[in-house]
Order: sequence, then C-alpha cells, then structure tokens
Amino acid sequence: FLDIDMPFMNGLELAERIHDLSPDTSIVFTTAFNQYALDAYNIPALGYLLKPIRKEGILKLLDQLDRYQSHGAKKESGKVKIRTFGNFEVLVDDKPVAFKRDRSREVLAYIVDRMGTGATRPEIAATLWEDAPYDRTHQSTLNVYIVDLKKSLREAGAEDILLSLGGRFLIDVDKVDCDIYRYLDGDPALSGKFVGEYMNEYSW
Repeated sequence: FLDIDMPFMNGLELAERIHDLSPDTSIVFTTAFNQYALDAYNIPALGYLLKPIRKEGILKLLDQLDRYQSHGAKKESGKVKIRTFGNFEVLVDDKPVAFKRDRSREVLAYIVDRMGTGATRPEIAATLWEDAPYDRTHQSTLNVYIVDLKKSLREAGAEDILLSLGGRFLIDVDKVDCDIYRYLDGDPALSGKFVGEYMNEYSW
C-alpha cells in the first residue's frame, strides 16, 4: 500500500521501482487526491483507494488479488516461444501475444536481440530514436512503452520472462524457447532453418 504524496520520492516513482525489482508484488495506491488516479493506473497496480480508506474497500481489493493470482496460476505453462527468424513474434500457449503499442513490441525485440546481456534505458532509447537526445520527453515516452510492455506480458501470463537487474532490462533465457538462441547453441533441430532473415521489420 503506497501513498502518492511523499517526501524525496513520490509513490508513483516508487511503485515503478518496486515493479522493476519484483514484478509479482501487488501495489495499491492510497491518497486523498483523486487527480493522481489516471497516473496511478498507468503503472501496473491492483487498485487505488481514496482516503478515508474503508474496510470494505480493502476487502474488495484483497478479493481481486485472490482472483488475479488464481487466474495467473491457471495461465502458467512451460516456456514462452519467441520467434526471430523472419519477423519477430512472441507466443504463449501457441497464441501470439497482443501488444497495444508497436514500440512496446520493438523494445522487447531489442532486449531479446541482446541475448541475455540486457539493455539500459538510454541504450533502448538510442535504438528507438537513433541520434535524438535522451531528454525528458524521450525518457517519459520510453517509460510509457516499458509499462505497456510489462502489462502486455502480464496479461499473456509471460511477465516473468522480462527481468530488471542493475538498471538493465534483460530476458530470462531459461524461461523462453527462442529460435536464435537455440540456433547459436548448435541445436541440430534448427540446422538449415536460418536463411539470413532475422527480425525483418527492424532496421537495427
């Protein structure tokens, strides 16, 4: 449970940092000011409670948490499939993951391309916007893409493939079945499958 108006760091920024370190942690925002509601819902959160907080509101949120966790447990199923030969595609239960923003999908593609070494926010921004300066506008826009990416993965039951460690975003290679990773590891099943077409839609 996080307040929003706090000294040194507001609750929205703290929630983003918590989510980077522990994606499974459920967050509830509590505040006396309803003007923060829209910003709060742009960050993955279980809910938003206005003060004075009532017992009924807390119980309702806890019930939502129980149902969310039960639903998530049902969706878990082996490794997520990532395809890079030709175009980039992510599949869960053999169904493509739906990304609300093409740029969010591109962020994930770039992180996959780093093959477990990860990428910092400035590195991702330099790929998306090439020579443009990494100013506050691009920082804010990139944050929207990252939040949207995490939400898309979470809704597909694949949130745990994306890690954030030491300021770098990276793929948990042990939780994905990725054709390029297997090919480079010498998997005989992929011998001759790669014909030079790799994430065709991205110039980088």
